[in-house]
Amino acid sequence: MNQKGIVLSGLVYVLLIFFLLLILSLLTVMWYRQNTLNTLSNNANEIYDENEKIINGPYYNASEGVNHPYLAKGMTPVKWDGSKWIMTTTDDPDWYDYKESSKKWANAITEDDSMWVWIPRYSYNISAEWHSNVTGTINIQFSMVTDDTRGGTVTIVDTGSSNDSNGTWTNHPAFTFGDAELTGIWVAKFEASGTKDSISIKPNKSSLRNLTIGEMFTSARGMENNDLYGWGSDGKFIDTHMAKNVEWGAATYLSKSIYGKNIDRIWINPADNYTTGCAGEVESSLSTTGCLYQYYTPKGVQTSTTGNVYGIYDMSGGTYEYTAAYVDNFNINLITYGNSIINAADKYKDIYTKASTETQENNYTTALNKKGDAIYETSNSYTGTASWFADFSQMAYDKYPWFNRGSDWDTFSTSPFSFICSEGLGGVNTFRPILLVNNSL
Repeated sequence: MNQKGIVLSGLVYVLLIFFLLLILSLLTVMWYRQNTLNTLSNNANEIYDENEKIINGPYYNASEGVNHPYLAKGMTPVKWDGSKWIMTTTDDPDWYDYKESSKKWANAITEDDSMWVWIPRYSYNISAEWHSNVTGTINIQFSMVTDDTRGGTVTIVDTGSSNDSNGTWTNHPAFTFGDAELTGIWVAKFEASGTKDSISIKPNKSSLRNLTIGEMFTSARGMENNDLYGWGSDGKFIDTHMAKNVEWGAATYLSKSIYGKNIDRIWINPADNYTTGCAGEVESSLSTTGCLYQYYTPKGVQTSTTGNVYGIYDMSGGTYEYTAAYVDNFNINLITYGNSIINAADKYKDIYTKASTETQENNYTTALNKKGDAIYETSNSYTGTASWFADFSQMAYDKYPWFNRGSDWDTFSTSPFSFICSEGLGGVNTFRPILLVNNSL
């Protein structure tokens, strides 16, 4: 072969190697991009089929002793690095740790940076001060997926009555949604803020108020069809709604167990401008001018359900939170202010039976037929400072058929165990969204 031929052959060889390296580089970039998307956008372990249905499903994390959080599309796990929230993956062992020594409840954000906290399914019993105004003891057993008996090792009493929890183990009704058995629920980390058409769940924001209870319910339901949050607009495999009493109760009972703040009272959010995630100087601070201490400060974390940054905030103080719960007494205020709730399916509301002779006291007595709602089980009277932590009790009745929870920034006798009746009209009240994720939804 002459010299020219050798040069040409060498050039062809070099070009061939170049193109092979180029193709290899492109394939590497494509693999890395897809792997990154799988990790962050689809949250690592959440696998979706062509219909965006989660096909790996929920599971019990034996090493942590709880059900692994069930994420919707658009949700990303986050953890606290000591100064800020950082994104992580679902297989990160540092994402959550519900054990008594850690009390790190799982947190996640949606694409708008709204924050949610995972309450794993559990059964419970009240071993001391059931139906009392003396603060008692709530014991928790985390379920294995939807098995509340934990493989037959826990005997469950389930008549639907408050009596079920009186020293015996019972299932919690918050984890049954119509025909769907849930492995847990996502609770808004802070009171709702933003607008009725664009709800956000963020700290250091003014809570969303001046809506009737029915408008709040409609707004919370509309979240599931709003692609602002990253889960699309068809509502597949998720449900968003206004918190019911039993969902409020699920977070409250977990907070009162060894896995939450337990015997220590949750501090009041005393910010007089209704700022979310705030604390005052001491546990019982009332009516501070604005937000003295934000949620992540040493004082701020005392207003969470865990006493650390991983808990749920604004369940004591802040402002009154409406729940989708009412006494079915046919009062005009049910329709006037909450018609959307009245017309909703039963799974979206807690309905309390009106006593045959309606008085506040008699309606309270009929509440014996409910459990898990932090009403009858954790109080001993229809009125006064009759709830655990000497908090206000005020049973719904007559023209006040709706329930408020948590009281406001200027109420001393308040905690998540407080309940107050209301007409349902707009004003200082706010609400708390709930997010459910399940392939049957």
